[in-house]
Amino acid sequence: MVDLPLFAYGTLLTGALELAVKRLLARQARKLGVARLHGRLHDQGGYPGLVCGPATGAWARGELLALADPARMLATLDRYEGFDPARPQAGEFVRTIRRVERAGGTCEVWVYLLNVRRVRPGPRIVGGDWRRYRNHTRMQRA
Repeated sequence: MVDLPLFAYGTLLTGALELAVKRLLARQARKLGVARLHGRLHDQGGYPGLVCGPATGAWARGELLALADPARMLATLDRYEGFDPARPQAGEFVRTIRRVERAGGTCEVWVYLLNVRRVRPGPRIVGGDWRRYRNHTRMQRA
């Protein structure tokens, strides 16, 4: 297993929506800063999915997390994201390595991408920022 930071862009962001995930990440991950990745975010019904690639002409914003015990943490996060390393194309998300931009340069990261072979992307999240989108959507409902 390659020891890389995790690029979080949705429910794995610091202050995650699910209490169990929020507590786990608070104990087992350290925020390294913000980053961005070529790709489009899509609203998958309460959580985002990322479709990656420079051809998208867009950026997804997120943060980098250093995992205290990468092998154990990724196994736990794989279950949360519905990713099975033995059958990588079977789930809604695929964990893969990509390069992100951050202050001071670029680095490789683990990231969960939407498996477009299996799942159709929902409505696009313009601006590529899940927190901003979620807060804006909440304000509109109020």
